[in-house]
Amino acid sequence: MVGIYERMQATASRLLTKYGETVTWNRQIPGALPDPAKPWQNAVPTVDKKQVKVVFFTDTLEDRQLQHYRKRTELPEGLVNGLMVNVDFIPDLNDTITRNGTDLVVAAIDPVNPGGTILMYYVEFKL
Repeated sequence: MVGIYERMQATASRLLTKYGETVTWNRQIPGALPDPAKPWQNAVPTVDKKQVKVVFFTDTLEDRQLQHYRKRTELPEGLVNGLMVNVDFIPDLNDTITRNGTDLVVAAIDPVNPGGTILMYYVEFKL
């Protein structure tokens, strides 16, 4: 079953790599408790930075209507959508990305996985 999607995975990876924007994915890896006898003390997480390719877009009619409505207003921006190539780590909702010096928080992650093979990730970010 895996062989069926190899061509799709290669095509998705090639196109996302070609048209994607390089961003830094900041993985939050939970740290060990400083004292196991005191679980109320916070563990300090470590941050693992990975360079990934993401294609950013707004894709729904509602998003385009909202962008048109917000033009010339002071409303804050909403969610940013993106497609990310399949990576060698498991993305988590606690992670953030750095795009052009701006940190974006991961709001939702949806793997695109026909037949159980992950081709790419559909990710929503919030400011």
